[in-house]
Amino acid sequence: MTGRDLGWIQLYVESNQEALDTIIQAYRIAEDQKVLLPVMVCIDGFYITHTTEWCKSRSRLTWINSFRFMNRSMLSLTPIIPWPSPGRHFRRKYGYEFLKNEAVIRGGEVIKQANDEYAAMFGRKYGNGLVEKLYCDDAEVVLVTMGSMSGNARIAIEQMRAEGWRVGLVRVRSFRPFPKPILSNFRAG
Repeated sequence: MTGRDLGWIQLYVESNQEALDTIIQAYRIAEDQKVLLPVMVCIDGFYITHTTEWCKSRSRLTWINSFRFMNRSMLSLTPIIPWPSPGRHFRRKYGYEFLKNEAVIRGGEVIKQANDEYAAMFGRKYGNGLVEKLYCDDAEVVLVTMGSMSGNARIAIEQMRAEGWRVGLVRVRSFRPFPKPILSNFRAG
């Protein structure tokens, strides 16, 4: 999370299966002509990295695009310096930061599209790609989670639902771009 403003897309996963699926999706997202930025698949250290879990795996290489660099909006006859420097390069740095931020924002739609395409081909979908909701339609209280803690929250919510509590879960999958429009328009029950 300390790399929030690096200009990289950040997707947080709940399980090893989602990590595998998201790494495959990350190639498609990063290489899309509207984005062309690195994608970090964020995996909770120790909880996911040091546990064993069965994952479904088939040949996914045909799903990944071949990379073709064509993003003309970031190409220039004058190089853009992506680090702060004094003097005449100072303005160019902000131009670079603006273009980078615009690409991150465009990444939201690309993430949704990649999630839908992946679901159509392999049968696994993670919400809309940015956010996943569970039992939110009639919930009085909604727990917002991110990463591997979502699995435990899911179990707790299932148990509370069985006891008659109207609780829901919103799992934030994309930290960058942050799904502010989805979360700001969200209302429980």
